[in-house]
Amino acid sequence: MQTKEGKKQKYINFVFINNKKKKKPPMRFFESKEEKTLKILAKAKEEAEILLLPQEDIKNIYLLTEDYLILTSKRVLLIDKTVGSNQRSIVTIPYSKIESVSLAKSSLSVFSPEVEISVGSSFFDFKLRTAEDAIDFYRNLSGLILS
Repeated sequence: MQTKEGKKQKYINFVFINNKKKKKPPMRFFESKEEKTLKILAKAKEEAEILLLPQEDIKNIYLLTEDYLILTSKRVLLIDKTVGSNQRSIVTIPYSKIESVSLAKSSLSVFSPEVEISVGSSFFDFKLRTAEDAIDFYRNLSGLILS
């Protein structure tokens, strides 16, 4: 907008806090990736806390594409969302029943985000969001089943 003198006038949004003028942060239309991740983790933690046994703690939460894996002090919890539905199924794998954990490699020096847990004759395959998450999950789960 132009003023009478021909100078451009800037519009800046201000907010008054304790009678002091402070500049408003810019309006954002979309959440950042970190904000979305934090919301999902908070929701996962909230769902998992309902399922915890007495004296059981959450150790780590790992995000999958739609679902999440939770390592507790006693077991692995898989919160699995059914595609096209709001329903979720819950799978519990006690550490004492896990026979092996496998971490897939995509090339000679790079790990993939895929992990496999074998329980008796059953196999559970998971694809975590990143290879770093898969490595962290593998290390943490290995430590829990070997202790």
